[in-house]
Amino acid sequence: MKKIILLVLPVILNQLPESFLTGNLLAQTWHPLGSGVSINGNWGDIYVIREINNELYIGGSFTEINGYPANSIVKFNGNIFDSLGGGMPQLCFNGGVKTLEIYNGNIYMGGDFECVDWLPNTKNLAKWDGVEWSSVTGSNNAGAPRALQYKDDLYIGGGFFSGYGVNGKGIVKYNGSVFDNMKGGIDGPWWPSVWTMAVYNDELIIGGQFNRAGNKVGYNNIARWNGTDWDSLGGGVNNWVASMVVDTVNNILYISGAFYADSLKWVAGWDGTNWLPVGSPPMGFNALAIFNGELYGGGESQTSDTFLMGYNGAQWSKVPGPNGWVTNLTVYKGNLYVGGYFDKIDTMTVNHIACYGNSCPFTIGVKEFQVESSRFKIYPNPLKKELTVEIVGANEKAHEEKYFVSIKNTQGKQVFDKPFGKKIVINTSKLPKGLYLVEVCNAAGEECETRKVMVE
Repeated sequence: MKKIILLVLPVILNQLPESFLTGNLLAQTWHPLGSGVSINGNWGDIYVIREINNELYIGGSFTEINGYPANSIVKFNGNIFDSLGGGMPQLCFNGGVKTLEIYNGNIYMGGDFECVDWLPNTKNLAKWDGVEWSSVTGSNNAGAPRALQYKDDLYIGGGFFSGYGVNGKGIVKYNGSVFDNMKGGIDGPWWPSVWTMAVYNDELIIGGQFNRAGNKVGYNNIARWNGTDWDSLGGGVNNWVASMVVDTVNNILYISGAFYADSLKWVAGWDGTNWLPVGSPPMGFNALAIFNGELYGGGESQTSDTFLMGYNGAQWSKVPGPNGWVTNLTVYKGNLYVGGYFDKIDTMTVNHIACYGNSCPFTIGVKEFQVESSRFKIYPNPLKKELTVEIVGANEKAHEEKYFVSIKNTQGKQVFDKPFGKKIVINTSKLPKGLYLVEVCNAAGEECETRKVMVE
């Protein structure tokens, strides 16, 4: 007969501060984002929604967004979708894009995909420099990565046992060229994995399914890393952790998952020293967000029609809306963006993504991203003091606001933006040496082209 050992973890409980959560729960309205996402008109999924450089990046397993081609990843500026050079071809799809993060000016895309026919040596991790995709050397791991920048390094977590050429287990750090296994990473029974990460009190917090970190025991499903070593958070919790969010106003880290004890049920708060009870919701959540001063959780309840809930500081309440699982929540431009395995909100078709708030966009367009084109000329390249942008075949009588040109550095910061007609000469003498991205769009912002230029 097998022995079953029940681990009961001691926790020290405090109460939430009186200032906690003072918004207006349930006072928002729902809006679709065009026709949502799909795979050639059929079922498509969204796994990650993330704000980066004041734009919303959306990843998953899809080939269309709002009826236009977009493979696995798009960005959204509040009105226009951009397919990032066409995204990742459908031939790469396995489980889709699960994480998005910016590091050293590049957008890193991680998930379940293998793209050797698209990008050599690409498995589960690739990067976008603003113009083209490239592989990340050494990313031949297993599992669906999660990625987050902490201090000067990119941290990559997942369900791998020996990855990135450094015997990485569950998590590694990357400085742009070299991987490090963080003192052995995580370990434990079943399938040790990192499913969520956050930065709290200047430390990297990881959550998932494990009981050891850096070969130290007692790190049950959650641990913290200060840049050089591991530490525990009050002994952890007694089952896996799926999601995290930081309340920056009250400086509390909220976590949710499958843990269930008399004091901590499905959701818990950590104030830097002690665990805090956060009501008693009927389920754990795949995603957490602080929206209008209140805590929201999205999950995959299989016994009711409750998939999104809000906590007002005293009790959890159902937020009427999605008809299926919620996998991610992100606040962007004052609204809550919700993604997951749902296709309707009441009778409104939304197809896996919707906006919840009082200022959601009503008009949604799609920007066709073209890498190679003869629509315009940029010269010289490399350049020193001047850059000329010229529209090829433009009408001689075109007015001066027919096109817009912008220049960004590799960190995504805009250094020039101006309307022009057929031709514009830009003074670049004050720009630091280095690589820049030049984007030219028509007045509506629906047709854009981007090129790399080098300032010497």
